[in-house]
Amino acid sequence: MNVPSSSGTSALDRIAGPRAAATLHAAPPAAGVARAGETVASTCVTLGAAGSGVAYEMPRAVNVAPSRFWAAAHGDALGALMLRNSGPYDVTLTDRWRGLGGALLRQLAATGEGSAQTLAEVTPPPDDAAAVEGAAAPGPVIDAAEFQAQALSGVTTDAVKASLTLTTRSGQSVSLEIAVNDGEYGGTRGLKVQVASSGPLSDAERDALAAMAGGLDQALEGLGQAVPRFDLSGLKGFDGSGELTGLDLAIEDPNASTRTGAMRALSLHLGNDRTALSLERTGSEMALSIAATATDVVDGDQRRSAIDLMLAQIDAAAERGHADPRTVGIFKDAFRQLQAPAPDASPVPADGDLPSQVQALQSGLADFEASFSGRSEKTNRFGGLTEQGTIDYRIGQNTSSTPADARGQSVTQVQTEASDATIQKTRTLLLDVPSGNYDVTNIRDRKTVTTLIDTSLTAITGALRKTDEHRLSAFTSLERDRVTAHHESPLDRSFIERLR
Repeated sequence: MNVPSSSGTSALDRIAGPRAAATLHAAPPAAGVARAGETVASTCVTLGAAGSGVAYEMPRAVNVAPSRFWAAAHGDALGALMLRNSGPYDVTLTDRWRGLGGALLRQLAATGEGSAQTLAEVTPPPDDAAAVEGAAAPGPVIDAAEFQAQALSGVTTDAVKASLTLTTRSGQSVSLEIAVNDGEYGGTRGLKVQVASSGPLSDAERDALAAMAGGLDQALEGLGQAVPRFDLSGLKGFDGSGELTGLDLAIEDPNASTRTGAMRALSLHLGNDRTALSLERTGSEMALSIAATATDVVDGDQRRSAIDLMLAQIDAAAERGHADPRTVGIFKDAFRQLQAPAPDASPVPADGDLPSQVQALQSGLADFEASFSGRSEKTNRFGGLTEQGTIDYRIGQNTSSTPADARGQSVTQVQTEASDATIQKTRTLLLDVPSGNYDVTNIRDRKTVTTLIDTSLTAITGALRKTDEHRLSAFTSLERDRVTAHHESPLDRSFIERLR
C-alpha cells in the first residue's frame, strides 16, 4: 500500500489536499457568452463520444469508498455493532452510542475479561486527483502499517468521549470508555471502545454489571440527542446497597461550542454519599446535588407531591425571568428523576411512629442544592431578534437536628430560592442594543421557608413554618443609552404558620 506523506504532517492530513484541489479548481470562462455588439456562433457539445463541434471526455469514476482499519479481530458481535453505528455522517450521538455501552458491560460480565476495539474510516482522494491542475504532488511513501497506526490513533483526537466508572463491593473498579469521532473537526472518523476491571469480579458482581447494561444504553441514547434528555431510571435504580457501590458517568465534547445548545460536558455521580449531576451546554449550565437519605423515612406519595410543587415553583420563576424553555425542561427533568422515590416506596400512615410524624411536617424532599443559568432569546416570525436575556436561578434545602434537652430534639428545615434575571426587549421590530434604544427589566427575587419542629421522646411538642419573601422587578427604558423612564415593583412579605 503506497500512501503519500511528507515531513511535518501525517499522511491523513495530506489526504484532503488532492480533494480540495479537485473541488476548488476554477473553471475557465464559459464559451458562447456574447459581449455587446458581438455575434456568437452556436457550439455543439458531445460528452463521451466523438462528434462535430467541441468534445469533452466523460469524467472518470471517483473512488469515494472509505478504507476501514481495525485494531483487533472484528468478526464478533461487538465489531458488527461498531460497523452498524459508524453509519452515515449526518446522525446524532444517539446513533453512534446505541447499544455499545450495554454490549461492553455484558461482554465483561460474561467473560470476566476486559476488551478493546477501534474502527477507523479514511476516505481516500479521488482516483484522478493527481491529474487535476494544482493538485499536490505525491510525496514520499510510507509503510501501510504506519498509515494504519496513524488512522487508528487519530480516532481519539477531538473525539466525543463518554466514560463510566463503577465501584464494586469488593473494591474493584470497572472502567468503560467510548470515543466517537465524525472526522469533521480533526482526527480520524471512527469509534473506539474499551472496558476493563481492576481485578477479578465475583459472580454476583458480574450479574450486577449485566443488569445495568440496559440502563446505561437508555441513559446514553437520551443524552446523545440534539437536545439532551435524561433517562436515568436504569441507573438510578442502583442505590449503592448491592454489589455496585459507586457510579460515575462523564461525557465531554470538545467541539460543542460550534453548535448552539449542544452538550459540552456532563458529570453524574451516584453513591452512598450523595447524588450529583452537572451539565454544560453551549449557552447554559446546570447542577444538582442531592444528599443521601438511606436512613430517612421516605413517604412515596409525599415525595411525589413535593416534587410536583417544586416543579411548579421552578416554572413560575422561569416564566418571570423569561428563561430558555429547553434549559428549564432539562433542569426539571433531571430534578424529577434524581429526587424520585424508590419504586417500592409506600405511603406512611399519618398516625405512625414519631419519625414518620416529623417527616410528614417537612417538605418531603431529600436535602439538595440545584441551579441553572444561561442565555435566552426570542425572535419574530422572520427570525429577527426581539428579546434577549440572562438568568441565574438557585434553589436548595437543608435539614438539621439538635438535641433540645435530655428527652427531645429540635428539627430545622430551611428551603431557599433565588433568581436574578435581565431581560432586554425591543420597542420596534428588532432588538439593537448597540443603538441604546430598548427596554430592560431586572429581576431580583429571594425566598426562605423555615420549618421548626420540637419533639419529646414520644411526641411532637410544637411545629411552625416561617416564610420570608422579597421580590423586585425594575423596569428601565433607554433612548441612546439615556434613561427616559424607570420604575420598580417591590414586594416584601413575612408570615408564620403554626403546624402543631
